[in-house]
Amino acid sequence: MKKGRNAEAIANLEKAVELSNRASEALLFLGYGYGVTGRHAEAIAIVKELEEKYSRKESNGQNVAAVYAGLGEKDKAFEWLEKTFIPRGL
Repeated sequence: MKKGRNAEAIANLEKAVELSNRASEALLFLGYGYGVTGRHAEAIAIVKELEEKYSRKESNGQNVAAVYAGLGEKDKAFEWLEKTFIPRGL
C-alpha cells in the first residue's frame, strides 16, 4: 500500500469484502492490509474467520498465511503454507 493512502486502500478492500459476500480471496487482501497498516486486532479477526472457513474446506492455507505475513508473523505464515502443500490427513 502506498504511503499516505492507507485509509483509502483499506476502505476499498472493505468494500470488496462486502461486495464479494466475504469471499476468502477478498478477506485475505483486507487482512493483509490491516496487518501491514498496524490494525492488528482487525487482522486477527480476519485470520480467525479464514481459519474457520479452512476448517469447513471453504478456504485454503495460503489465504491464512497471507494475513499472518501482513502481521509479520513469519512462522505462523509458514505453518499455514505447509498445511496447503501437505495434504490433510497425512
